[in-house]
Amino acid sequence: MLQLELVQAETTDGYTLHGLRSTPDGRPERASLLLVHGVGGNFYSGPLPLLAKELTAHGYECLTINTRGHDWISGGEPPKGFMGAAYELFEETLFDLDAFLQLLQDAGAKNLVLLGHSLGATKALYYQSSRPHSSIRSLIACSPADLSYVGRVKRIKGFEATYRQAERSLAEGKADELYRVPSPTGWDSDTLFTARTLVNKYDRSTRFEASRLISNIDTPILLTAGSKENTLLEHARKLSTHSRSTIEVIEGADHFYTGRHMGLAQVIDGWLSANLDS
Repeated sequence: MLQLELVQAETTDGYTLHGLRSTPDGRPERASLLLVHGVGGNFYSGPLPLLAKELTAHGYECLTINTRGHDWISGGEPPKGFMGAAYELFEETLFDLDAFLQLLQDAGAKNLVLLGHSLGATKALYYQSSRPHSSIRSLIACSPADLSYVGRVKRIKGFEATYRQAERSLAEGKADELYRVPSPTGWDSDTLFTARTLVNKYDRSTRFEASRLISNIDTPILLTAGSKENTLLEHARKLSTHSRSTIEVIEGADHFYTGRHMGLAQVIDGWLSANLDS
Protein backbone atom coordinates (compact mmCIF):
# COMPACT_ATOMS: atom_id res chain seq x y z
CA MET A 1 0.00 0.00 0.00
CA LEU A 2 1.01 3.60 -0.47
CA GLN A 3 -0.29 7.00 0.54
CA LEU A 4 -0.95 9.61 -2.17
CA GLU A 5 -1.13 13.39 -1.82
CA LEU A 6 -1.61 16.09 -4.46
CA VAL A 7 0.78 18.95 -3.77
CA GLN A 8 1.59 22.32 -5.25
CA ALA A 9 4.69 24.49 -5.15
CA GLU A 10 5.21 28.17 -5.84
CA THR A 11 8.28 29.19 -7.84
CA THR A 12 10.13 32.38 -6.98
CA ASP A 13 9.19 33.83 -10.38
CA GLY A 14 5.47 33.38 -9.78
CA TYR A 15 4.33 30.03 -11.17
CA THR A 16 2.14 27.51 -9.35
CA LEU A 17 3.09 23.93 -10.23
CA HIS A 18 1.58 20.64 -9.12
CA GLY A 19 2.72 17.13 -8.35
CA LEU A 20 1.81 13.81 -6.76
CA ARG A 21 3.57 12.66 -3.62
CA SER A 22 3.54 8.94 -2.79
CA THR A 23 4.89 7.54 0.47
CA PRO A 24 5.19 3.97 1.75
CA ASP A 25 2.41 3.03 4.15
CA GLY A 26 3.82 1.98 7.51
CA ARG A 27 7.40 1.69 6.27
CA PRO A 28 10.37 3.98 6.89
CA GLU A 29 11.38 6.07 3.88
CA ARG A 30 14.81 5.11 2.57
CA ALA A 31 15.12 8.34 0.55
CA SER A 32 12.96 10.97 -1.13
CA LEU A 33 12.99 11.02 -4.93
CA LEU A 34 11.99 14.00 -7.06
CA LEU A 35 10.87 12.72 -10.48
CA VAL A 36 11.04 15.11 -13.47
CA HIS A 37 9.11 14.35 -16.68
CA GLY A 38 10.30 14.64 -20.26
CA VAL A 39 9.32 17.06 -23.00
CA GLY A 40 5.56 17.58 -23.20
CA GLY A 41 5.01 15.21 -20.27
CA ASN A 42 3.35 15.63 -16.88
CA PHE A 43 3.16 14.01 -13.46
CA TYR A 44 0.15 11.81 -14.20
CA SER A 45 1.03 10.11 -17.49
CA GLY A 46 4.02 8.52 -19.18
CA PRO A 47 6.57 6.30 -17.45
CA LEU A 48 7.17 8.25 -14.23
CA PRO A 49 3.87 7.61 -12.37
CA LEU A 50 4.32 3.87 -12.96
CA LEU A 51 7.96 4.04 -11.91
CA ALA A 52 7.04 6.01 -8.78
CA LYS A 53 4.54 3.34 -7.80
CA GLU A 54 7.20 0.64 -8.07
CA LEU A 55 9.80 2.68 -6.20
CA THR A 56 7.37 3.47 -3.40
CA ALA A 57 6.82 -0.28 -3.01
CA HIS A 58 10.60 -0.51 -2.46
CA GLY A 59 10.33 1.93 0.44
CA TYR A 60 11.07 5.29 -1.19
CA GLU A 61 9.06 8.49 -1.01
CA CYS A 62 8.40 9.78 -4.54
CA LEU A 63 7.30 13.23 -5.67
CA THR A 64 6.41 13.23 -9.37
CA ILE A 65 6.05 16.81 -10.58
CA ASN A 66 4.91 19.12 -13.33
CA THR A 67 7.52 21.58 -14.51
CA ARG A 68 6.36 24.70 -16.32
CA GLY A 69 7.09 22.69 -19.48
CA HIS A 70 4.33 20.17 -18.74
CA ASP A 71 2.23 19.14 -21.74
CA TRP A 72 2.87 20.86 -25.04
CA ILE A 73 0.75 23.94 -24.37
CA SER A 74 -0.94 24.69 -21.06
CA GLY A 75 -2.77 27.71 -19.71
CA GLY A 76 -0.59 30.08 -17.75
CA GLU A 77 -1.78 32.43 -15.05
CA PRO A 78 -2.28 36.01 -16.30
CA PRO A 79 -0.24 37.99 -17.14
CA LYS A 80 2.25 35.19 -17.89
CA GLY A 81 0.29 33.68 -20.78
CA PHE A 82 0.82 30.17 -22.09
CA MET A 83 3.11 27.58 -20.53
CA GLY A 84 4.13 24.13 -21.71
CA ALA A 85 6.99 22.51 -23.59
CA ALA A 86 6.36 24.77 -26.57
CA TYR A 87 7.03 27.89 -24.48
CA GLU A 88 9.54 26.99 -21.76
CA LEU A 89 13.11 28.24 -21.57
CA PHE A 90 15.52 25.57 -20.47
CA GLU A 91 17.24 27.57 -17.73
CA GLU A 92 13.89 28.20 -16.02
CA THR A 93 13.96 24.61 -14.80
CA LEU A 94 16.12 25.91 -11.93
CA PHE A 95 13.11 27.76 -10.52
CA ASP A 96 10.86 24.70 -10.85
CA LEU A 97 13.21 22.25 -9.16
CA ASP A 98 14.12 24.75 -6.45
CA ALA A 99 10.47 24.99 -5.49
CA PHE A 100 9.85 21.25 -5.22
CA LEU A 101 13.15 20.46 -3.52
CA GLN A 102 12.29 23.10 -0.92
CA LEU A 103 8.85 21.52 -0.50
CA LEU A 104 10.46 18.15 0.25
CA GLN A 105 12.95 19.68 2.67
CA ASP A 106 10.23 21.60 4.48
CA ALA A 107 8.45 18.25 4.93
CA GLY A 108 11.55 16.83 6.61
CA ALA A 109 13.16 14.92 3.72
CA LYS A 110 16.84 14.26 4.29
CA ASN A 111 18.26 11.97 1.58
CA LEU A 112 17.18 13.60 -1.68
CA VAL A 113 17.54 11.91 -5.06
CA LEU A 114 16.90 13.76 -8.32
CA LEU A 115 15.50 11.50 -11.06
CA GLY A 116 14.60 12.63 -14.56
CA HIS A 117 13.40 10.96 -17.74
CA SER A 118 14.39 12.10 -21.25
CA LEU A 119 14.44 15.92 -21.25
CA GLY A 120 13.79 15.72 -17.50
CA ALA A 121 17.02 13.76 -17.11
CA THR A 122 18.97 16.48 -18.88
CA LYS A 123 17.21 19.05 -16.69
CA ALA A 124 18.37 17.11 -13.63
CA LEU A 125 21.95 17.19 -14.92
CA TYR A 126 21.64 20.90 -15.64
CA TYR A 127 20.31 21.61 -12.16
CA GLN A 128 23.06 19.79 -10.29
CA SER A 129 25.69 21.19 -12.64
CA SER A 130 24.48 24.79 -12.27
CA ARG A 131 23.78 24.95 -8.54
CA PRO A 132 24.91 21.81 -6.71
CA HIS A 133 22.37 21.02 -3.99
CA SER A 134 24.06 19.71 -0.86
CA SER A 135 21.06 17.54 0.10
CA ILE A 136 20.95 15.71 -3.26
CA ARG A 137 22.75 12.46 -2.53
CA SER A 138 22.34 10.78 -5.93
CA LEU A 139 21.18 11.63 -9.43
CA ILE A 140 19.39 9.25 -11.81
CA ALA A 141 19.15 10.09 -15.52
CA CYS A 142 16.80 7.76 -17.43
CA SER A 143 17.40 8.04 -21.18
CA PRO A 144 18.75 11.61 -21.04
CA ALA A 145 17.90 13.75 -24.06
CA ASP A 146 20.69 14.88 -26.35
CA LEU A 147 20.21 18.63 -26.94
CA SER A 148 23.18 18.90 -29.27
CA TYR A 149 22.46 21.21 -32.19
CA VAL A 150 24.88 19.25 -34.36
CA GLY A 151 23.20 15.99 -33.39
CA ARG A 152 19.76 17.33 -34.29
CA VAL A 153 21.00 18.48 -37.70
CA LYS A 154 22.34 14.97 -38.35
CA ARG A 155 19.22 13.11 -37.17
CA ILE A 156 16.33 15.35 -38.19
CA LYS A 157 15.79 16.19 -41.85
CA GLY A 158 15.34 19.93 -42.32
CA PHE A 159 16.27 20.84 -38.73
CA GLU A 160 18.99 23.30 -39.72
CA ALA A 161 16.64 25.21 -42.01
CA THR A 162 13.91 25.26 -39.35
CA TYR A 163 16.35 26.52 -36.72
CA ARG A 164 17.54 29.33 -39.00
CA GLN A 165 13.94 30.33 -39.71
CA ALA A 166 13.28 30.42 -35.95
CA GLU A 167 16.30 32.71 -35.56
CA ARG A 168 14.81 35.02 -38.21
CA SER A 169 11.48 34.98 -36.39
CA LEU A 170 13.23 36.09 -33.20
CA ALA A 171 15.01 38.89 -35.04
CA GLU A 172 11.66 40.04 -36.46
CA GLY A 173 10.04 40.14 -33.03
CA LYS A 174 7.98 36.96 -33.58
CA ALA A 175 9.29 35.00 -30.58
CA ASP A 176 6.02 33.10 -30.09
CA GLU A 177 5.71 31.87 -33.67
CA LEU A 178 5.17 28.09 -33.50
CA TYR A 179 7.29 25.51 -35.33
CA ARG A 180 6.62 21.81 -35.80
CA VAL A 181 9.77 19.68 -35.67
CA PRO A 182 9.99 15.89 -36.16
CA SER A 183 10.94 13.99 -33.02
CA PRO A 184 14.36 12.32 -33.00
CA THR A 185 13.03 9.52 -30.75
CA GLY A 186 10.70 8.17 -33.43
CA TRP A 187 7.36 9.39 -32.11
CA ASP A 188 4.49 9.35 -34.59
CA SER A 189 3.75 13.03 -33.90
CA ASP A 190 5.99 16.07 -34.22
CA THR A 191 7.31 18.23 -31.43
CA LEU A 192 6.07 21.81 -31.13
CA PHE A 193 8.15 24.83 -30.10
CA THR A 194 8.00 28.59 -30.32
CA ALA A 195 10.88 30.27 -32.10
CA ARG A 196 12.25 31.46 -28.75
CA THR A 197 12.14 27.97 -27.20
CA LEU A 198 13.58 26.21 -30.24
CA VAL A 199 16.59 28.53 -30.39
CA ASN A 200 17.02 28.44 -26.60
CA LYS A 201 16.84 24.67 -26.15
CA TYR A 202 19.15 23.72 -29.01
CA ASP A 203 21.54 26.62 -28.52
CA ARG A 204 24.60 26.26 -30.77
CA SER A 205 26.84 27.20 -27.82
CA THR A 206 26.33 23.66 -26.38
CA ARG A 207 25.56 25.12 -22.94
CA PHE A 208 22.76 22.58 -22.37
CA GLU A 209 24.48 19.50 -23.79
CA ALA A 210 24.56 16.65 -21.27
CA SER A 211 28.20 15.82 -21.99
CA ARG A 212 29.16 19.31 -20.88
CA LEU A 213 26.88 19.34 -17.84
CA ILE A 214 27.89 15.97 -16.42
CA SER A 215 31.56 16.97 -16.23
CA ASN A 216 30.69 19.51 -13.50
CA ILE A 217 28.84 17.07 -11.21
CA ASP A 218 30.40 15.35 -8.20
CA THR A 219 27.22 13.51 -7.14
CA PRO A 220 27.03 9.78 -7.99
CA ILE A 221 25.02 9.36 -11.20
CA LEU A 222 23.06 6.39 -12.52
CA LEU A 223 22.38 6.48 -16.26
CA THR A 224 19.79 4.12 -17.72
CA ALA A 225 18.66 3.44 -21.27
CA GLY A 226 16.51 0.88 -23.02
CA SER A 227 18.12 -1.68 -25.30
CA LYS A 228 15.68 -0.59 -28.05
CA GLU A 229 16.63 3.09 -27.93
CA ASN A 230 19.54 3.03 -30.39
CA THR A 231 20.70 6.67 -30.51
CA LEU A 232 19.91 7.53 -26.89
CA LEU A 233 21.49 4.29 -25.72
CA GLU A 234 24.71 5.33 -27.42
CA HIS A 235 24.34 8.82 -25.93
CA ALA A 236 23.99 7.35 -22.42
CA ARG A 237 27.03 5.14 -22.95
CA LYS A 238 29.14 8.17 -23.87
CA LEU A 239 27.96 10.00 -20.76
CA SER A 240 28.83 7.00 -18.59
CA THR A 241 32.54 7.62 -19.17
CA HIS A 242 32.25 10.32 -16.48
CA SER A 243 34.13 9.11 -13.40
CA ARG A 244 31.14 9.07 -11.01
CA SER A 245 28.67 7.59 -13.51
CA THR A 246 27.28 4.08 -13.89
CA ILE A 247 25.14 2.86 -16.79
CA GLU A 248 22.50 0.14 -16.72
CA VAL A 249 20.82 -1.01 -19.93
CA ILE A 250 17.23 -2.21 -19.46
CA GLU A 251 16.80 -5.15 -21.81
CA GLY A 252 13.75 -4.93 -24.09
CA ALA A 253 12.91 -1.38 -23.02
CA ASP A 254 11.95 1.43 -25.39
CA HIS A 255 12.27 5.14 -24.61
CA PHE A 256 9.25 5.03 -22.29
CA TYR A 257 10.26 1.74 -20.61
CA THR A 258 6.95 0.25 -21.71
CA GLY A 259 6.30 -2.90 -19.69
CA ARG A 260 9.73 -2.57 -18.04
CA HIS A 261 8.94 -0.24 -15.11
CA MET A 262 9.35 -3.01 -12.53
CA GLY A 263 12.76 -3.95 -13.89
CA LEU A 264 13.84 -0.31 -14.00
CA ALA A 265 12.73 0.16 -10.39
CA GLN A 266 14.72 -2.88 -9.32
CA VAL A 267 17.85 -1.54 -11.02
CA ILE A 268 17.38 1.87 -9.36
CA ASP A 269 16.75 0.28 -5.95
CA GLY A 270 19.89 -1.83 -6.21
CA TRP A 271 22.00 1.12 -7.27
CA LEU A 272 20.63 3.42 -4.54
CA SER A 273 21.21 0.76 -1.92
CA ALA A 274 24.87 0.72 -2.92
CA ASN A 275 25.31 4.48 -3.31
CA LEU A 276 23.19 6.37 -0.79
CA ASP A 277 25.72 5.76 1.97
CA SER A 278 28.81 6.09 -0.21
